[in-house]
Amino acid sequence: LLAKYLGALPAKGKKENYKIIDQRMTKGERECYFTKEQDTPNSLNVFLYHAPMKETLKNDILVDMLQQAMTMLYTETVREDEGGAYGVPVNGGLSDYPEEVATMQIVLPTAPEKRIAMTSVVNDGIKKMMEQGPSEENLGKIKEYMLRSHQEDLKNNGYWMNSLVSKTRYNQEFVEGYEECVQAITVEDIKQVAKQIFASGNRIVVSMETPKED
Repeated sequence: LLAKYLGALPAKGKKENYKIIDQRMTKGERECYFTKEQDTPNSLNVFLYHAPMKETLKNDILVDMLQQAMTMLYTETVREDEGGAYGVPVNGGLSDYPEEVATMQIVLPTAPEKRIAMTSVVNDGIKKMMEQGPSEENLGKIKEYMLRSHQEDLKNNGYWMNSLVSKTRYNQEFVEGYEECVQAITVEDIKQVAKQIFASGNRIVVSMETPKED
């Protein structure tokens, strides 16, 4: 098939050029607010923080733990205490291309009339995590979940494939020492990584809201 279809294409000696697209996230504070007609009045708000961070086993675990701790905190404050949203998804991650960076994304779906108040609750949660970290009880729950999930991952071919790619291509080890690293993490460790990400000065906020009726 290759010989029949590709091999029959004319060769004109033309040299193709490619363009490297800069995918690095913008630095500093950026905000974007806009309105959009929706069937049900809604306010969707995304808060994205990022900071330089080397991709290592410990940092990978810390970012994962911070993500879970923030989710637990917002379940308690935004959902249970304020009734401001059914859930506040938090997603964190590490990347080494095109630069080594940690990201933490918080998504707040709420009613338009609650946007300002719930945004304040989200910001208070960030401040609390930087100053106090998670409770020892919540940290214990996070560790228990991660260790249990790791045992399940070890039975998954996809997990081993990703681990082999990380090891052979990037010389990064994410299997050996995982459980010991999880057990060694403290509340202070999570406080520090929260400060590193949330106090980096790199913050992007995008808010989409149903326009107000005249």
